[in-house]
Amino acid sequence: HPPTATQKMGKNKQLSEDVKQAIVDGHKAGEGYKLLSRRLGLPHSTVATVVKKYKARGSVATLPRSGRRKALSPKTSRLLVRRFQENPGMTVREVRGELASSGTLVSLSTVGRVLHGRHRRKTGGK
Repeated sequence: HPPTATQKMGKNKQLSEDVKQAIVDGHKAGEGYKLLSRRLGLPHSTVATVVKKYKARGSVATLPRSGRRKALSPKTSRLLVRRFQENPGMTVREVRGELASSGTLVSLSTVGRVLHGRHRRKTGGK
């Protein structure tokens, strides 16, 4: 049976690709928006929007959001914090040097921002 979206949809909830594909497949099979929305438990406006975007793009894939990407991945940020907790005497410059040696180039302010509020830090004089 097709996937359903039983949980309530907030303003920012993203539909899974499976649900979007089920909408498109139902539409191609001749089901109307109302029937699809009842069957999948979604607002008819959501069904209409998915079909409209499918017709425009030819795909149900979620496009990347706009905006600047993070300098560090969540995994690298956790590693940085863990490293700092293991050796609290380390300076921000030393942490940045460690990251640079592993191929991740970031500014001092990025390192400081990630560590902010977690513990006292030294900047490491010139």
